[in-house]
Amino acid sequence: MRVRRILTVNDGGAMSRNFLHLIRCGFAPPPVESDADLLRRFIDHRDESAFATIMDRHGPMVWAVCRNTLPNRADAEDVFQATFFALSRGAKAVRHPERLAAWLHGAAVRVAGGVKRVHARRVRYERAAARTEADSPVADAAWGELLLAAHEEVAAMSPALRAAFILCDIEGWSSGRRRPGSGCG
Repeated sequence: MRVRRILTVNDGGAMSRNFLHLIRCGFAPPPVESDADLLRRFIDHRDESAFATIMDRHGPMVWAVCRNTLPNRADAEDVFQATFFALSRGAKAVRHPERLAAWLHGAAVRVAGGVKRVHARRVRYERAAARTEADSPVADAAWGELLLAAHEEVAAMSPALRAAFILCDIEGWSSGRRRPGSGCG
């Protein structure tokens, strides 16, 4: 007999007759196991029903963290799955099993933060890659030719002048950061 289905039966606003009958006959709801007990069952026996109960109990909270943190539903689903996957793989690493909800919340926040950082990095990279040639003052091909010509000219300088030019103009050493014997500054 499923308690959930019986509790949803309603006879016009009053308590269900079936529910009242169960109370009169001494029905007691099944004892609720603590998170620590469920986690211990899962660790010791790989009890799938214990893990399913943990997911039923804390899944809505983890899902809310995922959806509130990530705008993309697919990313939120990935983080949700990754959070419970992390629990299934590292259940022994939970230091305080009685604080499983806090552990799951923290794991979801950390995984979501990682996804957000990867997404931001990808967006920055894509924006930089999408930059048109009109955005740069010199076309990439012409810039390469100019750099080659500049390096050839520097290579043609006398050794003393070349050393000073490289230190001062290429490496950025100035009079404030004078290197002894460099002739710079």
